[in-house]
Amino acid sequence: MKIALLSFVPDPPTDPLGDLVAQRFQAHSEVQLVREVLRPDLARLKGLLLAALTDPRFEGVMVVADLPGMYNEQLVSLVESSLQQHLPAWQPLAAQLLWPHIGSQALWNHGCLGRSQRRLLCALTGQPASLEAVLDGLFMPQLDRLLEWAQR
Repeated sequence: MKIALLSFVPDPPTDPLGDLVAQRFQAHSEVQLVREVLRPDLARLKGLLLAALTDPRFEGVMVVADLPGMYNEQLVSLVESSLQQHLPAWQPLAAQLLWPHIGSQALWNHGCLGRSQRRLLCALTGQPASLEAVLDGLFMPQLDRLLEWAQR
């Protein structure tokens, strides 16, 4: 199975969040990541999401970013607008996982998870420690079930 990984970084080609995600996916040998590292260009994200969501090769699309200012919130809003069905428990569970790491900032952490066109679609934003906590504590342990749910 293939998952498109779109990493938005201020200074390509360095991509610490994309590297972290790729490392976590190594444990799932059946998953192949198709990775693209991009500058923060939200107009381009819209086109890339549309392309990935209509490409029959992909079972999922993951967008990661740690951008300055309001870019993270705008990025998540754009991804959310592409969702056909949200997974409502995602944000409260992610905030609960992040509380020990970043305290009350977990309440304002931005991210989303759901499905669109029978594909898993997710956006994770924040610093590497936050992303690592969400990946290890929530996303990766449930990856198989999430992909199965998205394809129903």
